[in-house]
Amino acid sequence: MVRSGRPGDIRSRHGRANLRRVTGLTSPTRGAVAAWGFWDWAFSAFNAVATTFVFNTYLSSSAFGDPAHESELLGGFTAVAGIVIAIIAPVAGQRTDTSGHRKRWLAINSGVVALCLLGTVFVKNEPGYLWLGLACIAVGTVFYELATVFYNSLLPLVSTPKTVGKISAFGWSMGYFGSIVLLVIILVFFVEGGTSTTSGLLDIPNAGGLYVRLAMLVATAWAVGFSIPVLFKVKVPPPTADARGRTHRVHRGLRRAVPQHPRPLAGKPEHHLVPAGQRDLP
Repeated sequence: MVRSGRPGDIRSRHGRANLRRVTGLTSPTRGAVAAWGFWDWAFSAFNAVATTFVFNTYLSSSAFGDPAHESELLGGFTAVAGIVIAIIAPVAGQRTDTSGHRKRWLAINSGVVALCLLGTVFVKNEPGYLWLGLACIAVGTVFYELATVFYNSLLPLVSTPKTVGKISAFGWSMGYFGSIVLLVIILVFFVEGGTSTTSGLLDIPNAGGLYVRLAMLVATAWAVGFSIPVLFKVKVPPPTADARGRTHRVHRGLRRAVPQHPRPLAGKPEHHLVPAGQRDLP
């Protein structure tokens, strides 16, 4: 066995090593690929319906108070969510690369997003419900991005080096078309048209924002229903001893990367909990 100059390029005397033999995986099935793509189809419910078109528009309406102030609050909550994502996502990515629990973390984060979608169902068009709506959007945004990290980590398990580009594009297109299909359903049956007191083809009452809340209930069911197959169809191999070793090294690296802020010892304010070589002694 010899190695080429590029990291990770392992070759045998008979040519490039079989990746399936290295990882212990069998060739991905069409069912696994479809199940993987349906997760993106499922959570188009959050991206398109909650954060872009339907619920955000509802939350910025005059029913909740001053629309300009609501837009500022929504922007502030979204910015905070973005900062949290920037801090946590790299750590989650490192953890994903060395962990055998990708589906578990995908399920946990997806479940939180689904709960946030369900939370929007209880947001009536009254000022007192504004904060609940903002919290659902902000928390859901954070966990949606984290779920995406674990979702993307499954791509190598449902593709080969030759098909990874095609299958990645398939997942993206599933999310795109899922957004369109769900939006058409919600706009036609729940939001557009109706009378002065009802909305949509189903003539749902506008009172209490019921038409939007029922639309969000449909979005929640959509997300949960279409995301379940990936948890059963995609097979994740157990972590190897080498992967567990890399996990410990990642954790040690993160601890070294966190700056050590000085804290005074009780009764000795002149000393700090920092390495001796870094103390500013007279």
